[in-house]
Amino acid sequence: MVSLVLHKWMGNISPEMLLLVPILWFLPLTGAAPSQTNEQLDTGVDWLSKFGYLPPPDPVTGQLQTKEALTKAIKAMQKYGGLKETGVLDQATLGLMKTPRCSLPDVSEAEGTMGRMKRDVNPQNKWSKRHLSWRVRTFPKDSALLGRDTVRALMYYALKVWSDIAPLNFHEVAGSDADIQIDFTKADHNDGYPFDGPGGTVAHAFFPGERFTAGDTHFDDDEAWTFRSPDTHGMDLFAVAVMSSVTPSAWSTPQP
Repeated sequence: MVSLVLHKWMGNISPEMLLLVPILWFLPLTGAAPSQTNEQLDTGVDWLSKFGYLPPPDPVTGQLQTKEALTKAIKAMQKYGGLKETGVLDQATLGLMKTPRCSLPDVSEAEGTMGRMKRDVNPQNKWSKRHLSWRVRTFPKDSALLGRDTVRALMYYALKVWSDIAPLNFHEVAGSDADIQIDFTKADHNDGYPFDGPGGTVAHAFFPGERFTAGDTHFDDDEAWTFRSPDTHGMDLFAVAVMSSVTPSAWSTPQP
C-alpha cells in the first residue's frame, strides 16, 4: 500500500524535484535544528558541490547525499569560513555562501570532504624563482570607473602587500611572457572556471605549474570595479586583488 501511494506521489512531481528526493529522504523530520526550505537546501548543495565539499551531482540521476555526508560537508565549509561548526544551513552559513569570493574550489575533488580544508600546494605548484614579472593583459571594459593607470597601480600595491611578507619580488613588464598575466573577463572564458555575472564569484588565481593559466589572475568584468568608492554596490579592486593573489601559499624557498 505504501509503495502504491509513493508511486502515485512520485508521478505528480517534476523531474527537477526528483533531484532533491535523495537529499530530502535523509533529512530529519523533527529536531532542534532550524527548518530548511527546499530553496535553501538546493542552494547549499549546489554551493558545496561547486566549491569541492561534495561530489558534483550526476546530471541524470542526481547525487545521492546521505544526511551524514551533507552534515559533514557543511561543517567542513563552516570550519573553512571561520563559522561555528553546526552542520546546519543556518543564516550565517547561507550568508557566507552568498558572499562574493574566488571561484576556485576550496577542496579538490581528490580530497573531497575527507581532505584538509585548505588548498594544498604541491611542490610543482610553487614558484621556483624569487623574481616574478606581471602584466595587466586586459582591462575593465568600463574605463569610466577605473582608468588603466589606476588598475596597474592597484595591482602593483596589491602584489606589494605580499612581497613585504614573502621572499618574492614583483616587477611589471610589457611583454607577453610575464609570469603572472592579469585579465578582466566574464562568463565562460575557457579556463574551466566560468564567472557568474555580478556578485557571486568575482576573481580567481591559478597556482604556478604546467597549466596554460598557471600563475594567472582573472577578474570578473561583469563586476562594477571601484577603489575606495562610497558606492556600496561597487567591488573594491584593491581588496579583491590582495585576497585573490596566489602568492601567500605558492612560494617555497626559491633560488635567487
